[in-house]
Amino acid sequence: MDQEILPVPEEGGQDYALKAAKGALGAFPLVGGLMGELVTMCIEPNYQKRMREWMEATNMILTQLIESGISKEEIFENEKFQSLFVKSSKIYMENIEEYKKPLLRAAFQSAIISNLALDKKYIFLDMVAQLTETQLMILKGIYDNEQLYETGTHLYGDALREQFSERYTGGDFHYYELLQHGLENFRLLNHAVTDPAIENNNRVEWHLTTSTIGKEFIEYIDS
Repeated sequence: MDQEILPVPEEGGQDYALKAAKGALGAFPLVGGLMGELVTMCIEPNYQKRMREWMEATNMILTQLIESGISKEEIFENEKFQSLFVKSSKIYMENIEEYKKPLLRAAFQSAIISNLALDKKYIFLDMVAQLTETQLMILKGIYDNEQLYETGTHLYGDALREQFSERYTGGDFHYYELLQHGLENFRLLNHAVTDPAIENNNRVEWHLTTSTIGKEFIEYIDS
């Protein structure tokens, strides 16, 4: 009597993503004592929660992209996409800042549809990982302020820093400077004297804007 061969179930986007993430991220080592309790009671449940969130988000993005006309094979068989997926998954698993979650989801989608060079995609993911959510909010605030230049309702550099210092650091200007300096280290900001020069209280005003790479980064994670 011939054995009946059962069909192999088709693997969906979420199944593929989950398998890739588990394989890439690995499992927690077995430990005992207080560290064992910490892993079992706190780290593993939070880790599983973040993984479930990430799988649901990436599955939805993949489904939408496939429905828009991109083939599943075109996505899954692309080694660059696989590498970016693993990298963004690791960042999401380690992230506890709520503000970054939609940015990572947007970066995941941009990894598939953007024509940016691969090294830029890696660098932008590293920026999301290394900058704090406060720094990212400051960067977006500076970018949004630029959009007001044509209407004349924007703030110049000193006023903008004062506003953001109050909003994000409770008026601790030295702490704010530290946060802004981190953005400058990534070459995300520009400082320029207004042209023609504008004086305010006997002081020349200056612009605080995002650099070319800063604008590119914002657009990449804000799609």
